Amino acid sequence: MKKAIYKILVLIKRLLLFPKQAITLYHSGKQLGNNVQLKMDVALLLAFQYDNEFARKDVIIRYKALKDKFFNSDEHGFALYEKLMSERYKEKPFKNKIEDSLDGLFNNMKVNGFDDNYPIPVNSEFRLLDGSHRLAAALANGIQEVPVSVLTTKKKVCFTTNLLQQYNFNEAELSSINDTETKLFLDLGVYFPVIIWPTASQFVDDIENDLGYETKFRFNLELSEAKFETFVRAIYEIDHIADWKVDKKLDAMTMTQNKVSVIFIDFQSPDYRKKKDNCALISKKGEVLKQHIRSKYKSKIENYIYDIIMHTGDNYIHNKKIVEITKTYIND
Repeated sequence: MKKAIYKILVLIKRLLLFPKQAITLYHSGKQLGNNVQLKMDVALLLAFQYDNEFARKDVIIRYKALKDKFFNSDEHGFALYEKLMSERYKEKPFKNKIEDSLDGLFNNMKVNGFDDNYPIPVNSEFRLLDGSHRLAAALANGIQEVPVSVLTTKKKVCFTTNLLQQYNFNEAELSSINDTETKLFLDLGVYFPVIIWPTASQFVDDIENDLGYETKFRFNLELSEAKFETFVRAIYEIDHIADWKVDKKLDAMTMTQNKVSVIFIDFQSPDYRKKKDNCALISKKGEVLKQHIRSKYKSKIENYIYDIIMHTGDNYIHNKKIVEITKTYIND
């Protein structure tokens, strides 16, 4: 009877845990016992894999191998993957055929999805301990949530640029890996967008320098008045902002030349908190950044009203939506 009750309680605990509670767990430093299992968005999981830089380049190499082979008819990615595995297991050769191992995992996941019976093990700071093949296959298949098992350890496994250099990866190979990482992270919402509205367009270069984070992408849009309005409304619709508030912003922002810059930056660690009103995640680094830029530039904006200098995404979900909206206006 006691065992049955325990199993029910464990099941309830697994069902109730989700990314917001993962953030709480991370910041509090507390664990609900060893081997806590939960589902995590892949963007959130990737955002935890930083050590001054993204520290799991092996995941990117495996992902690139699968994308190149199955989507681009290109073997370059698999050559990088085989090089990684050969260097890593130089003294203890990999027993299985490398290509079959990764191919089989990708194809199985394509048909059956991610097997929840084999969660990805992470440490108490959500750093990957194992499962890089599974995570890469999930990314290549477009799977957005994966099961993880949180273990009470601070052990971590790093695959940094420095390690790849020790494995004899050259500059061209490293550049190819980083390009793959950058595009993947943009599409997933790992990078945070900073939208500079037309009222501050003359200061955009100065603002970009003042952001204090590496720019990964910058899109410059010149929109007609009608398209500018639809762009603004689409951006604020993500946050469910009342129409009258958006109308007020538009009245203050609409100019002869509706130039908008969308700058995507890498926070490395977003440092999330939960909003009190709806418990949604919001990056504390993003909050500090908005306050800094608005305070510095509001005196330079004629007829300034709140929030007509810049706008940012709150979290990986917002970020991804802003990427999707921005891309639809790039060729306009």
